[in-house]
Amino acid sequence: MVFDAEKFLNTPIFALDQLGLLSNVGDFLTFSEDSIAHQKTAALEGVEKDVTEPGLEEPEVFSYREHLLNGIDFRFDVALPMRVRYAALTAFTSTVEWSMTILRPSFHITKPPKGTSLPIHLLAVFADRCDLPLTDQIRCLEFLIWVRNSIMHNAGVLKGYRYEQQVRSSISAYHPNFIISNWHYIGDTVEIKRGALEPLIESWSEIIRELYTVATKRKLLLF
Repeated sequence: MVFDAEKFLNTPIFALDQLGLLSNVGDFLTFSEDSIAHQKTAALEGVEKDVTEPGLEEPEVFSYREHLLNGIDFRFDVALPMRVRYAALTAFTSTVEWSMTILRPSFHITKPPKGTSLPIHLLAVFADRCDLPLTDQIRCLEFLIWVRNSIMHNAGVLKGYRYEQQVRSSISAYHPNFIISNWHYIGDTVEIKRGALEPLIESWSEIIRELYTVATKRKLLLF
């Protein structure tokens, strides 16, 4: 991303902490994904050496090779990416929530509607006050928070999760980046594809920047 000096200077100073946190989450995700890909390549390159060292017979070599390849695929295509992306999703959504709950509005905030979290309600209220068209983005964030909460409170498994039906009914809007699958063999979970989170993190960085900037200019915040 090209550094925009004018945008930086026009950004309220109290927004920079939140933007820095979101940037750190993006960096963590990029570094982790690249590291996983690099490690898988190295592991695949070592398979032939591993199968020839024990002095196995050819049928055993074939079975052992398949065993190693299956293990590599699971580790680097499922286990590690799942944990990294779930960690990034948790950090990302939590940071956006923090960015709203720390604000001190200069006006009365009504109670959130039943079933709506306070951060989502605050985002909707401030978006309306700031004349920012964020309905689709807020709806997407609410979906991501449901997914995050399924991870935090139900091991990522949808069965038995309080908002299972909301996740299932909403996810088609976010295909193919988010799908329901049994990718970890523990039951239906939300599978996050590589590259799904990075543009969302970047987009929400700009949303938070703009919302803070407009809210400050319109004197919607107390300091």
